[in-house]
Amino acid sequence: MSPDGPQHFPVVKAKLDRMHHEEPTVTVADLAGYPGPALVMVADDDEVRVEHTLALRDGLSQSQLAVVPGTIHGLLADKPDLCNRLIIDFLTEPIEPAGAGGNGHG
Repeated sequence: MSPDGPQHFPVVKAKLDRMHHEEPTVTVADLAGYPGPALVMVADDDEVRVEHTLALRDGLSQSQLAVVPGTIHGLLADKPDLCNRLIIDFLTEPIEPAGAGGNGHG
């Protein structure tokens, strides 16, 4: 739904197409400097390639990966209760020092 009406859809689609081809510009090397915990969430039938998701996860030293079953790219809308539970669990669990064998994947 758009306040501009259905005739505005081609404009929105063009913007989304450009965004999908040109963004984000964050690289795995950019992520390496982030010192805190991170939750990488992806749908099990996502438009984002698995290799890209794993590269993001690997670029964040204290990250966790959550693959949400039965979802597409709009996973927060597809399974809001499950996504909320994953996010709340992530945000409320104790933070362990890097290298302590806790949240980090590697």
